[in-house]
Formats: sequence, C-alpha cells, structure tokens
Amino acid sequence: PLYLEPETEEYGVTIAASLAAHFLQQGREVGLVTTAHRPLIIPADRGGRQLMKILRTLAVVRAEDSLPLAQLLLGQSTLFGRGDSLIVVTPATNESWVAALHEVQARGSRATAILIEPHTFGSTRSALLAVGALAAINVPSYLVKRDDSLELVLSREMVYGRLR
Repeated sequence: PLYLEPETEEYGVTIAASLAAHFLQQGREVGLVTTAHRPLIIPADRGGRQLMKILRTLAVVRAEDSLPLAQLLLGQSTLFGRGDSLIVVTPATNESWVAALHEVQARGSRATAILIEPHTFGSTRSALLAVGALAAINVPSYLVKRDDSLELVLSREMVYGRLR
C-alpha cells in the first residue's frame, strides 16, 4: 500500500493525481485548476502528456496559498461548461467555497467534493459542516480521514453525503 505523509496537503495532491490518472486511463479529458500564489490552469486534454503536465503542476502546489478556494472557483468559473464534471479536493472547512461551487454548478456543471477531514490530522477544525452544506445543494461528497485507504474511500459510491 501507498504510504502518505500525515499532512492534508500530501493527501490532496495524491488524490488529485490519482483521479487524473484514473480518468485519463479511461480516455476522458482532464484539466486542473489549482493555485501556487496565483491560479494555475491546465486546460482539459487527453493522454499521457496531459498526466505529466498535471503531475508537474501538482508538485508545486502548496497548502498555504493565499487565494481562497471560493475566489478560485468563482474566478475560473468560465472554464466549466454545461455538462462538465468538476471535482473539488480540499481540506477547507468554511462554507464560502460551497456557495461558490453552487454558483458554478448552477451554470450546468456537475460537481463532486472530496473533503480531507482536517480534524483527523490534529486540527481543531472539522469538515462535517461543509459535508452538510454540500448535501444541502445536492453535491455528492467523499470524506477522507488520515490513514484511510484512498482506494477504499474513493470507490464507495456517495450520494449527497450518504453511502448509496
């Protein structure tokens, strides 16, 4: 099994890289929107070269970035069209990003959230309110805790915060 450093940043990068590899292997187009002191955007594309671009970008992502997730989502919302799928991977516990995601979703994109539970990494913050806010706007979510098997957690089918 893969060993991950017990940091939410490492979990987030690993989840994003794993999802990109999974969907690219299925022949789907995959893009990436993230930050490293400024928005970093890799337009959606297919193939092995796309995976390498995404991995290189994920290598420079840092959790202490000053750009809030809500601002990133709203600022880049024109990238997401009707029928596009958007997967947000974050340990963010405030609900402002959920409202921003709701705005993006209202334009016709399908959204899913993968929340990294900061409480299990020693933080006093918990992602449970964000899970509830996501359920209220019909966004399926996955909750990843420290030492969870990513393969097991991400293979569970979630519907609006509940296992189906």
